[in-house]
Amino acid sequence: MSLTTRIESLVIRVAQEFNDVRAKAGNLAHLTTTDKSSLVAAINELKAAVVASGAIDDAQVATSSTYSSHKIVTLLDTLKAEILGGADAAYDTLLEIQQLLQDGTSGLDALLAAVNHRVRFDAAQTLTAAEQSQARSNIGAVAAADVGDTDTDFVAIFEGGAALMSLAARIAALASRIGREVKVKVGADHPGLARAWVCFGYVGNQVVVRAAHNVASVTRLAPGRYRVSFASPLPDANYCWVGVARSNTNTGTQRLLIVRATADEKTPTHVDVGCATTAASFADSAEINLVVYR
Repeated sequence: MSLTTRIESLVIRVAQEFNDVRAKAGNLAHLTTTDKSSLVAAINELKAAVVASGAIDDAQVATSSTYSSHKIVTLLDTLKAEILGGADAAYDTLLEIQQLLQDGTSGLDALLAAVNHRVRFDAAQTLTAAEQSQARSNIGAVAAADVGDTDTDFVAIFEGGAALMSLAARIAALASRIGREVKVKVGADHPGLARAWVCFGYVGNQVVVRAAHNVASVTRLAPGRYRVSFASPLPDANYCWVGVARSNTNTGTQRLLIVRATADEKTPTHVDVGCATTAASFADSAEINLVVYR
């Protein structure tokens, strides 16, 4: 290849490169800037417009401007701190919170189960018979079935019953009512009730107890002298007793339950009594009745 040919090839290649550069740069007439004299002039015009527009403004919120990257990062850090609210490092991510909730489901389930077993007052609730009974027992209530129909007209029932009730029925009802009132007012500890009593006698060389209340045993200490032991001790020895004795025969000497001798005992657990003839000599009897009051 001659020198002339090589120079021609170089000129053609340089021309091609210039064409490529011109093609990539584009036609200056197509620029939307005011200055279309050169790319440098157009870029300078664009820069001046950007600087003059104030697109970055950290002082205010607007649709025509934006924050700087520094301002954005600062706001994000503040938002994160407000969301965490001072939470420990072990709970400052959603994943850590999720794991904590998953690991603590047993305790939450137990709490929900306990809440479900509480009687509600803000909504209707279905309870089993056992649950209803326990709830009533806890608050001292009675079942509706025990109360009966609260809409019952008792006045009408009373008036209808009064019209049909005979004199005998009314007396019986009155007696029943008096009995209930007395039962409520006179308890087992009423002083007018006997604390102990016994019907016994000395028959066939032995003491026979026919009937008794709060008496554990009757022991013969000597002819005509007996010790009555209480099943439940009395509060103290300040009680009184009365008694009678039946005579052994229809005629002749009588039997009396006399005041005890000095040596006889009177304690909360037992009392000694004596049976004597009218001549004041001790003698046994086939039937002795003793009543103790306190």
